[in-house]
Amino acid sequence: MSERALSFEKFQSEQVAWRYGIGWTGAIEKDVRNAAQSIHSQTVMDALRDAVGLLAHQVSGHSRTPGALQFLRFGASRRLFMMWHAYRNVVIYAAPPARLEPLSGEESGELTRDLNVIYFNIRGTLDNLAWALLHDYAEENLKIPPARIGLFNSCITGDPRFKPLSQALDAHRDWNRDLADRRDPSAHRIPLTIPPQFLTPEEGPRYEELVNEALQAAGGLDFARADEKFEQTEHIGQFHPYFSHDIEKGIIPIYPTLPEDVGHLVEICFDVGNFFSRQS
Repeated sequence: MSERALSFEKFQSEQVAWRYGIGWTGAIEKDVRNAAQSIHSQTVMDALRDAVGLLAHQVSGHSRTPGALQFLRFGASRRLFMMWHAYRNVVIYAAPPARLEPLSGEESGELTRDLNVIYFNIRGTLDNLAWALLHDYAEENLKIPPARIGLFNSCITGDPRFKPLSQALDAHRDWNRDLADRRDPSAHRIPLTIPPQFLTPEEGPRYEELVNEALQAAGGLDFARADEKFEQTEHIGQFHPYFSHDIEKGIIPIYPTLPEDVGHLVEICFDVGNFFSRQS
């Protein structure tokens, strides 16, 4: 896989050139950006699916030790498969770039779960790849504390045996550092969430009123009325594709952030796969 083949900027440049002509530097209309985001996110989804098979069969077939096989076939590839299901639900079915209808309570719960599944397993996949590499090519490095084992840590980057891989990973180093703000909270601090809708100042009071009526109904054991009021809240406001963890750090756009993050991981999987195949 070529360097940054799954970069959003590549897809947006193609859409801009098609719509406005090569070399365009003016404003980009929303529908053009939405088209680029949609094509990019779906391309990443397909590449993520391909990465599952790559690690489960091709790369693990080149492994030299049972430990590497375990971390590739039953670690990284399983994580990628879980991510593929969660990612598909987010970007294809429930929260595509152009959606405006607020999320239902069920959709909001499912998307929050799926987003945390994705980011939790991005970190886990990177770690699984590092453990597999050490098992096959630098077993003595497994003696260091487990917390210091990582694909971008010195056990890989400082070992000359991994120099070709380390060079390939250069395109992802800044991403790996930046990702900690979105990846690590899902496992260690505040979980990620996707707001079901955004309200205008005029819509806020009506929303609050319906919630209070629902809570009062529930308190009086009138659950049918409570459900009715909560259902009405799902039709107020608009959905915008953002997620967050710490409220003080603000919101983060799902597009292109999520497909970009998954795209980096997929490219890394192919980089690691190329390293294993060259060693066999």
